[in-house]
Amino acid sequence: MEIEALLKEYGEKIDETLERFLASTHPSSTIPMYSSEFPSFHSYESDLFYNKASRFTKGPGKRIRPILSIFGYYTFDYEFPVDLTAFASLELFHAYLLIHDDIMDKDDVRRGEPSMHRRFEAEAKGFRAPKHFGESMAIIAGDILAHLGYKALLEADDFPLERRIKAAKFVTDVLLTTGYGQVIDVHTAHMNLEKRPYRSLYMLVKDVHLSKTAVYTFSGPLVFGSILADAPEIYYSRLYDAGLHAGIAFQIKDDIMGLESPEKLLKKKNDVEEGKLTYPILLAAQKDRSVLKHLREGDVDKVLMIVDKTEAIKRSKSDMNERIRRAKFILSTLDNPHVNYVNRYFLDRISDVFDFAIKRER
Repeated sequence: MEIEALLKEYGEKIDETLERFLASTHPSSTIPMYSSEFPSFHSYESDLFYNKASRFTKGPGKRIRPILSIFGYYTFDYEFPVDLTAFASLELFHAYLLIHDDIMDKDDVRRGEPSMHRRFEAEAKGFRAPKHFGESMAIIAGDILAHLGYKALLEADDFPLERRIKAAKFVTDVLLTTGYGQVIDVHTAHMNLEKRPYRSLYMLVKDVHLSKTAVYTFSGPLVFGSILADAPEIYYSRLYDAGLHAGIAFQIKDDIMGLESPEKLLKKKNDVEEGKLTYPILLAAQKDRSVLKHLREGDVDKVLMIVDKTEAIKRSKSDMNERIRRAKFILSTLDNPHVNYVNRYFLDRISDVFDFAIKRER
C-alpha cells in the first residue's frame, strides 16, 4: 500500500530530525548562562533525566501528526524544506501530552515499554517515596518536552519568522483545546454516568473526541502545515473541518480496538477496566443503560456482552466510515481544476491517511 510506504519514509525522516535536534539540546548546551564565572550547566542527574526523556520521544510511534503537517505544507508549497525540525516539534508536543496522560490514567506501558513515570520509579530504589518521585520526574519531563517543542518551532529558520510566530500561536490554541478536552475526559472517568441523560453522555464523548483527538491529531497538524506554507486562509476552515471528521473516525477506531483487541494495544489497561466511556459503550448505553453500571464496576465480561447484544461495534464502524466519507468529501472541495495553487498529489495523500486511520491494526 503506497500510503504505508510513504508514512514509513516520512516517519524515518522525522525520527532522524528528532535525533539531531535532541542531540543539540542537551542541558549543557541549551541553558543560557551569561556569567563568565558560571558559563555552563551540567550534572549527572540532568544527563540521566534528559536521556530518558529523549529515549521516550524517539520511541516507536506512527508520527502521524508531523507527517500530516508535512502533507498539509506540501499541498500548498512545492518548495520542499530541507530541515523538518518545525514539523518534528509536533512530536515533542505529543510526547509531552502522552507522559502526562499516562500519569493521569495510571498506565504502566506506553509504546510497548514502561511509561515515563514507571521508568523513573523503577530506578528510584532506596529513594524516599519512589512512586511520587517517578510521577514528579515524569511531569517535569513532559514540561521540558513542551518547551523543546516551542524551541524547535521558533528556531526553525527555514521559515520566515512571521510564519513561525503564527504557527506557534496556532499550536498554543490546539494545546489549550486538548487540555480542556482532558479536563472533560478526567471528569467523565470519575463521575456517576448512570444518572446522566443519554444526550449529556453523547456530548461528553463528542467533546472529548473533538478536542483530544480530532483537533490535536488531524485538524491541527493540517492547518499547522498550511500556515508554514503561507497558504491562503480561505483553505484553513476546510482542512480543519475535514480533519475533525477524520479525527473522530480515528478515535472511534481506537475505541473499537480497545474492546475488540485489547492485546493489540500493547498491554495498556482495557478501556472497561479504566471506566472509560468510549464510543461503542456510548452506543450500547443508548439501548441498554445497565452497561454504565457494569462499566463503573469494571466488569469486562458484562460490558462486552451488552456491547455485543446491542451491536454497538457494528454501529460504531458504520459511524466511523461515514465520518471518513465526509472528511474526504470536504477535502475534495479543495481540488478545484481552476486553481493551480493546490498540489493534488499531496491532497490525495492526506485522503489516503484518512483511510489508513480506520484500517490500521494498532
